Order: sequence, then C-alpha cells, then structure tokens
Amino acid sequence: MTKNSPFKGNRIYSPYSETKHRWLKMAFHLHSDRDGFSPFRSSPEEIQEKYLEKKYDLISITDYLKISGTESKDLKYFPGYEWGRDFNRKHILALGAESLIRDFFPLYASKENIQWTIDQMQKSGAFIVISHPGLEGSISYKILERLQGVDAVEVFSTYGDTFENWIRLLDQGIPMFATSGDDLHYFPGELIRAMKLPLYQRIFHELTFLDQNEGEAFVRYILLNTHSTERDEIIRNLKKGNYVSVIKIADYMEDPKITELKLTKDRIFAEFPDKFLKIVFIGKMEKFSKKIN
Repeated sequence: MTKNSPFKGNRIYSPYSETKHRWLKMAFHLHSDRDGFSPFRSSPEEIQEKYLEKKYDLISITDYLKISGTESKDLKYFPGYEWGRDFNRKHILALGAESLIRDFFPLYASKENIQWTIDQMQKSGAFIVISHPGLEGSISYKILERLQGVDAVEVFSTYGDTFENWIRLLDQGIPMFATSGDDLHYFPGELIRAMKLPLYQRIFHELTFLDQNEGEAFVRYILLNTHSTERDEIIRNLKKGNYVSVIKIADYMEDPKITELKLTKDRIFAEFPDKFLKIVFIGKMEKFSKKIN
C-alpha cells in the first residue's frame, strides 16, 4: 500500500458540475424492528410514514445485515443495509446494495478483515460509508487512513460529529466524502407518545426515556442532486459527491434550500433562494479560507 500524500495538481475536482437537477432530501442509517437487536423499534411502515410527513424524498432503512426492499407509493425506498453485528461496533453502510455481504468476523475484525469486506461491497456497486467513527470500538480514523475503496465517512452522527478528523483525512490526500445520518434506533419521546402504540410498547419506551435513551430523528440527512430516483443514477451521484450533508440544531427548524453550486475555473459559485447568516470556506489544516456574512 502506498503512503498517502497531499492533493496536488492544476485542476480542482468539483462534485457539483451538474446542479441543474432537483435536490432530493434523503435519509439513511435508519433501523427498524426487523433486525431483532433492540426491542420495540418502529416498523418500516411507521418509519416511512413519519419521514414522509417531514417531506423526505428518499429513505434507506439500513438494518443490520438485512437489505431493505419495500417501496412506498409516496416515498422512494432505497435499498441498503448496515454490515456488522451490534456487539462489534465496526459498522459499514452499504447503500444501494442488492446482495448481502455476511459478517464473518462478529467477535473481532482486523483491518484486513474490514478491507476484504469493503472490496466485496465495491464489487456489488454499493456506496460505502463508515458508520459513526467517533463511537468507541468503531472503525476509527486511524484505521480509515489505511483502508481503500471507502466512498464516505459519517462525519455528522448522533454519537458525535468528527469534522476536524475528516478535514485531516483530506489534508493527507485521502479522497473521502462526508455524510450525515440520524442512526435512528428509536423515535424521540414526544413522537413516540403521540403514536398509537400498544400499552406494553408505551411502557417500554417510557422506561427507556427515564434512562435518557430517547432517539433522534429528522435532523441529519443529505440533499442529493439528481434528475432521477433510479438506483444507478442515485449511486452515480453519491459516488461523485453530488450532495450536501445537512445537520439541523432542531427538527422544527426550516430545511436549508440550494439553487446551485458549481466551480468555474478558480471561482466557487453558490446560489440560495433564501438569506443566510454566514458561509465559511475551509482550506488545508482547518484554516478558514473565506467567511461571507
């Protein structure tokens, strides 16, 4: 394996060369009651219903080692799963996967084991995301530096955002996009209480809420720039990086809107339909290249 070196050359890569399409609100890293690890999770149908109410265009329910396959008439249901057992927190999202790679390393996964798994996922054409790198026991950035074939890392996560670590990856010349995901296991308490659940489920959730185990939803997602919701087109734009990662402070806040993003020679062009408070361009070593208020 060759040592990583900083990016160099006379051309800047722009993932936004085709932004005259529709920005679709897409959520992935969502868990339902099908995987059996956590009791009384919401069903795929309940998750679809609630995310549809929040105006999502695409969702991918990524249960542990189970590929989603149902489609809603109102909401495009994108296939995917999360590799790795719960007692092994080295988890990987395979979005767009049509075949499952089993976890042959449930007790211990070395760097070589993980690399083999990623290689198999790439053969299936999936968009590969390293899950929650800030969570203890997960695939860390130190391991990430030595892996090949990873498309993105979950920089914005329920278990902690790792923006600075991601920037350091880019500083080393490692091409890897960032994603943002809710990692939904349970809906927030307020929403759970409003749902018409059986009594035993309501009691279970109230007990977990006493332990401050409320879930988070609808605050971490991506805006994907694509003219089609066909699998191949979504995968193409994901792998190209033709999307924006979003994290909202609270669910009730208005969703950000984008008109156009593009790079023209040495100029970055960004157009928004609404006013913004501030835009920050960050360069090498986390230095602020430009602030626009």
